[in-house]
Amino acid sequence: MTEASVTPEPAGVDHPFGTGAPVYAAAGWAGVIPVDREAKKPARSECTGHDGFQAKAVDSARWITDHGTCNLGLRLEKGLIGIDVDAYNGKRGDETIAALEKELGELPPTCSSTARGEGPSRIRLYWMPQDWIYQTLATKLTAEAGGESLSDVEIVQRHHRFVQAWPSVHQKTGSVYRWYRPDGSLFPEGEVPRLRDFAALPEAWVAHLTKRQRERREGDGATVKEFIAAHTEALRPRLMAPVVDSFTAVNGSRHDSMRDALCWGAREAAAGLYAAGDVFGQLGDAYAAALHDDRENDFEALAAFACAAVCDEDIEAVKERHGMTTAAPPKGERLRVTRASAITVKVTKWLWKERLARATLALLAGREDIGKSTVALTVAAQLTRGTLPGDFEGSPKSVVVVATEDAWEQTISPRLMAAGGDLDRVLKVDAISPEGFEEQLCLPADLAGLKAICLEEDVALIILDPLMSAVDSKIDTHKDREIRKALDPLVRLAGAVDASVLGLIHHNKSSTTDPLTAVMGGKAFAAVARTVLTASADPDDDGRYLLSQSKNNLGRKAPSLIYTIHGCAVAETEDGTVWASKIKWGGEDDRTAADVMEAAAARSGDGSAAGEAAEWMADFLSTCELPRADVIKAGRAESFSESALKRAAKRLKVVSTAQGFPRTAMWALPPHSLNQLD
Repeated sequence: MTEASVTPEPAGVDHPFGTGAPVYAAAGWAGVIPVDREAKKPARSECTGHDGFQAKAVDSARWITDHGTCNLGLRLEKGLIGIDVDAYNGKRGDETIAALEKELGELPPTCSSTARGEGPSRIRLYWMPQDWIYQTLATKLTAEAGGESLSDVEIVQRHHRFVQAWPSVHQKTGSVYRWYRPDGSLFPEGEVPRLRDFAALPEAWVAHLTKRQRERREGDGATVKEFIAAHTEALRPRLMAPVVDSFTAVNGSRHDSMRDALCWGAREAAAGLYAAGDVFGQLGDAYAAALHDDRENDFEALAAFACAAVCDEDIEAVKERHGMTTAAPPKGERLRVTRASAITVKVTKWLWKERLARATLALLAGREDIGKSTVALTVAAQLTRGTLPGDFEGSPKSVVVVATEDAWEQTISPRLMAAGGDLDRVLKVDAISPEGFEEQLCLPADLAGLKAICLEEDVALIILDPLMSAVDSKIDTHKDREIRKALDPLVRLAGAVDASVLGLIHHNKSSTTDPLTAVMGGKAFAAVARTVLTASADPDDDGRYLLSQSKNNLGRKAPSLIYTIHGCAVAETEDGTVWASKIKWGGEDDRTAADVMEAAAARSGDGSAAGEAAEWMADFLSTCELPRADVIKAGRAESFSESALKRAAKRLKVVSTAQGFPRTAMWALPPHSLNQLD
């Protein structure tokens, strides 16, 4: 095949993405992504594929700084497809299209993109009918002509590939991509088509692209019966509840909601998470109950649609997401053996470097009035701007905030503004009652809806402030088993959407100096969390606070951070100035949360148990060193607890040495210590 003359690269086209991204944003495009100029691969891989998020104009604008010299790609909107025809270097895509047009009718003129001039090699974009935008279409087109099999035509769609477009430069020819109008004329330099400018794909072509699905849907329910018979494994049956809840909790179109729930359930049933018959049965009952006989029950047609839409890529994605890539156990057996040698080790990924791990549950604990909420919102603000040290530094992410104690208008939004956050990337999430009223989120009942929001909005952090308010009131938060019942689904959610869940929780009123024991509620709160951050007041400096890492199961404990809280004017309104609290980070501190709590307890007054024990111990050890066991025994005889005696020893900086055989721990006051209590 020969091509018409191509467009040479104009002078100055050295920043295709930086030049084009604002133009596409002004024309209403989303999904504008930077593309490597050498390899024709996206420079932001998180924006493509089945699990990719649809980049917004604000994302594209931020990427210009780092990726301005890249080429520009378009991840298509749902329902918009591209017919990519290759007709060069022996490729015969134009003949494939010609053969299909004889069979299906001519394709209508539409806007197209190419770097190969006016020849047939180009991507023509069309809109699919609304009823088919959730279908998995063919990715390649073939045809028969003259006894030959023809191909070289690919279907670009939201989850498969992207469209490289003006002002990108072709990786091999060096030519600039240009847009062509339906009549074949060029768009003026610097202009791009709007989404409404593309033609609708004719019904015959839609039928051809969805032939596989239509064939599977035929047979008066046979497809559903075959699907149910083929998918009876139930390796993770508990994961079926969120699917059913995703329909029962919705207030919109019952038809669309059931279609989406069935597609979700069919994908996970095909992957073996639960039996197809079980999930279809529960959804069918829920649908029938919701209709109240006021419309025809089209459940069977929707179920057939869902079965037909499942593809191998969906199944593999589900298995990978749930760690099911190893061989499934024989039917009827629940137990599966995996050798450690077959497990691929992974490095820990950090949302906040060495402080908050990705895809895990973490706690931020502490007393009242020490800035826990302000600290959490400061971290969130940095994440939305891509300035938080960690894996997403330079890559802004969205944050979900579920807060029940503070008002958004007066407290939360002003604090985010004071911290410099991108408010477009902070999402307020409330539950809606059947009557349409806002009510607080309830876990684990609302996890399915929360998961959908996180996947759609590119969420990397979920803040629950406080965590207790999001836990179902029926759960006893003082019983470890009940707590795990509420928190385990949160842990799975974090892994499924690769988001850190940060729950804010108060300290109890006990006098303990162990920061984990001090966490309100049962021990399971701190046990299930992979990281526990503790906020505490600095006993040595009024007005100064420390953020410490009391637990880190995934790496070394990071040093404590010093912070102070300041007032900040963030806006002027008709009613006056809006003020908010703002965190100012200081340096690192080698004291732990336990150190701070012990120091605070020791300084609470000489009448305290530790203070009295310290006075007694200073006198007891004033003349000579003594075995540790003897000191503890003598102290217990004076009615001091062992924990009070240990705190007293730490306060006095008692020197401990080992002597003799068998080894005996000896305690002595440090040299030149005449009065450690002054």
